[in-house]
Amino acid sequence: MSATPIRLKRPNHPVHAFLPGIGGRRLARRLSLTAAMCLGLLMATSAPALTLRPWDPGEFARAQAAGQPSALLFHATWCPICVVQRQHLEALAAEPGAPDVLLFVVDHDREPALRQRLKIRGQSTLLVFRGSEERAWATGVTDPARLRSLLQAAR
Repeated sequence: MSATPIRLKRPNHPVHAFLPGIGGRRLARRLSLTAAMCLGLLMATSAPALTLRPWDPGEFARAQAAGQPSALLFHATWCPICVVQRQHLEALAAEPGAPDVLLFVVDHDREPALRQRLKIRGQSTLLVFRGSEERAWATGVTDPARLRSLLQAAR
């Protein structure tokens, strides 16, 4: 008994041996869509480690209760040091391997009760927590390496 070979449109193309009936452009479109979906799934499951969020007392309380690393940045839009700090922190959040910290940006001028409770004397202050334990504190730091090390103190 002899086997009859399968005739393909382009028998020299290696992919056609596995996927008969799918032409070149159609195959390329399917493969690129599959790759895009896989990349999207990977990106959706691996959220950035450093996340900047606006101040939310409820979310901060939940993060502390769960023992998560978190930080508070007391920020004022009129403060040039605060603007530089935020730019560096946003750049750090985009880097791979950024510290796994949920950073809340607190409006310095709108949260006087929180400032008083935490004894914050000036804007551009960064407090780092692990759960409810304060791990690091600094004011006026704009050096990206120093900001990274402060956030890593939450581990």
